[in-house]
Amino acid sequence: MPLSYQTWLQGRSPQQLASLLRLRPDTALPVPPSVASLATRLRIRSSVARALRRLTAVELSAAEAATEAGAEFQPVERARIVDRLAAYLPGTTSTTVASKALDRLEEAGLLYGDERVMLLKEVVGSLPPDWRLLGDTALTEAEIARRIEGLDPTRRAMLDTLAASAGMGLTRDDDLVASGLVVRVDEHTVRLPLAVRRVLSGASPAHVPLAPPAGRPIADTRAIDEAGVAAGLDAVRLIAQIIKALGDRPLVLLRGGGIGVRETRRLARDLRIEVPLTKRLLCLAQAAGLVDTGEPDPLPEGDHQYAAPTPQADAWLAAEPAQRLEALVAGWRASRWAYWAGEKILDEEDPRLPTLRGIVLAPYLAAPAHLSTPEAASAALFHAPVIASGLSPETLTQLREEAEWMGAVAHGAATALVRPGANAASLVPATVDQVILQADMTALAPGPLEYRVEAGLSLMADLESPGLASVYRFSEDSVRRAFDAGRSSRDLLSFLSAHSLGSLPQALAYLIEEMGSRHGALRGGAALCYLRCEDPTMLSAAIHASSSLRALAPTVAISEAPLGQVIAELQAAGLRPAAEDAAGISIDLRPTPSRITASGSRRRARGRGTPRLTEERIAGVVDKLLASGEAPEASEEEDHVAVLGAAARGARTVVVGYVDASGGAVRRTLRPLRITAGHMDAMDPATGTAHRIGLHRVTSVRLVP
Repeated sequence: MPLSYQTWLQGRSPQQLASLLRLRPDTALPVPPSVASLATRLRIRSSVARALRRLTAVELSAAEAATEAGAEFQPVERARIVDRLAAYLPGTTSTTVASKALDRLEEAGLLYGDERVMLLKEVVGSLPPDWRLLGDTALTEAEIARRIEGLDPTRRAMLDTLAASAGMGLTRDDDLVASGLVVRVDEHTVRLPLAVRRVLSGASPAHVPLAPPAGRPIADTRAIDEAGVAAGLDAVRLIAQIIKALGDRPLVLLRGGGIGVRETRRLARDLRIEVPLTKRLLCLAQAAGLVDTGEPDPLPEGDHQYAAPTPQADAWLAAEPAQRLEALVAGWRASRWAYWAGEKILDEEDPRLPTLRGIVLAPYLAAPAHLSTPEAASAALFHAPVIASGLSPETLTQLREEAEWMGAVAHGAATALVRPGANAASLVPATVDQVILQADMTALAPGPLEYRVEAGLSLMADLESPGLASVYRFSEDSVRRAFDAGRSSRDLLSFLSAHSLGSLPQALAYLIEEMGSRHGALRGGAALCYLRCEDPTMLSAAIHASSSLRALAPTVAISEAPLGQVIAELQAAGLRPAAEDAAGISIDLRPTPSRITASGSRRRARGRGTPRLTEERIAGVVDKLLASGEAPEASEEEDHVAVLGAAARGARTVVVGYVDASGGAVRRTLRPLRITAGHMDAMDPATGTAHRIGLHRVTSVRLVP
């Protein structure tokens, strides 16, 4: 009797069980009460499918080699499978690579045994339909096409019939077998190789390499890291602009949810950036917890839902640049938003995206080398063929470009932002609190500014040239913005003097003082509000500009409208009033930036996914399994679909018990051909009669020795 799967599991060491649980975390929660329970979970098709998505092309090829050797039905010498797989692999170390691939299958609980091993029947059946990495014919695609063209109509029709019958059928045509387009299984049965089926159907699947591309050696790691950090800090700068813009004016959501084209274009226009970049930034800000959707405080006018910054955004803005960058990279890796996939954003999440980003990064992290774009695409197919082969080229391209924009990849290599153990913070320039004021009305910041200094400078000057060394430009409009925010000439001059590396240019000082003398000649306060001015003529002009104002005296007027409304009316008329408090000190009447609390649904959504086990919890599960002792051997009743699928792949005959349409019990000896769409297509090996049986009607399956 071959070793049972449960017995093999019971013989695993604590270290081997821990490794198994790391690779199959979904089987550990809730904690299995016994090894028998764990064995059952490890064979569930959905769990097997998840494990297969983690395997590389060479590891999946090892499963194929085991299938070809018959390991689904009986124990096979391990060395025989290694030799079979090594024959397909390039390089002089193919035997070592093949052996390690089998080790990986064993670690994941997909292959079991000692020197003689068996493959779980659920493995190949959990792969996509018609999945095959190892060639099943010596002919190339061009040779297959040429030989098909040379067939007479009768033989071509036979191939089409075989292709429609899952590639298995009956024929005595030795010439067709001699052409290499079909393979003899036994005296009557032939099999149509998958490569021939693909040519017949016109399919051209992605070529999955059995070895990763080597790439070019990296000569200067620091240059790569510096380029990545520079790109990441630019994303930090843009996210800060998004937070500021949404705080001042939250985006209105569509009635059905999400941010529509109109609002996205408006924000892009306000920030003077492209619409695709705006969508990318909004999705990143939400993934990092800096922006969310709902009802902000204060609530803008109108009965809408909005996108606005969260309270966490304020802490992020005040953090050091390295901390801000780290938060964005973490948010990007966990993001479920495909900003390129549609017109509106922040609507439908794609839970696959964190995994897909990991697949895009995996080739760069696997080996320290420069990878070209084609090499990176090929490497992604090698590292995660099940997932990558099902992705559109656009998705892979967008994810790769996003990684470069975020700074995770630079010059075709992984940067310190994502390399394990790398210290990216050491590459982020230290913040500075001094700027160089120049005579051309600009200020040069020689490095990232402290948040307090950056906020003060941005209030009175416009960012002209972003980067690690940024340039700000002073103008009448920018200085007026500071005055409108309640700053005085003295405030601005004191700030610049305190944070200038040199003296204050005379032209800049004159601009601030001259505008300050004109700004605030009108003084307003709450009465609901009043307006006062030493110049009766200017006050008269103000009264004519605002219908709510009425004169109390030659230099004083009052209004029943709020002060903010009156000042807005006067500003629209070209006047520049200043707001003041009861002591006559200028105050800031700008609206409080909107903030929104992250919704519970979003937090729950971020928490869903494959369970993550800590090392402590893994140790606890292993201890419980070992303490459960050796339970009585449970009958390993194999999944009927898995057995029938394995029989179809191995051209094996089975005895099938099922319930027919009239409810009667039937037993037939059949050779399964194809399992698809809830049915089994099979033929009677004795008569050649075709049968189709619904899988839900099958009650028993037994392999014929």
